[in-house]
Amino acid sequence: MTDAKEAERQTLQDRLDAAKTQRERHMNAASSHNGTRKPFRFLLNRSAATAPNVYLMLYPRPSLSKLLKAKPSLNQAVWQALNQIPVAALVGEGRVYGGGLYKIEPKELGNAPAEGVVAVLGAGGDGRGRQRLLFQ
Repeated sequence: MTDAKEAERQTLQDRLDAAKTQRERHMNAASSHNGTRKPFRFLLNRSAATAPNVYLMLYPRPSLSKLLKAKPSLNQAVWQALNQIPVAALVGEGRVYGGGLYKIEPKELGNAPAEGVVAVLGAGGDGRGRQRLLFQ
């Protein structure tokens, strides 16, 4: 291989390495389980904006949607209750990839304790698995 081609190949490899490092830094920015940032958090989408597929979207089932429309203040209370689910519970249901990237799938989230959400809604019970009845 000529020196020019080797230099070009090395430049391309350097760019790929830099892009990978930047991507990992970005993906791990919010994934500090033992640091100050929570690896999972719930956002209340008041604007009804379309979210990119990197977010796990929760949509209320018709019965919950009807209740939330009748009592709009419950939206905030449900959102706060979701954010009170212990980090350890969410991490325990999800998984962590190399480099510290945390991920949780819908069925895994459905296994997380939801006592706070159930209490806010006055649905009774211990809340384990009950959120599947509330969200699609």
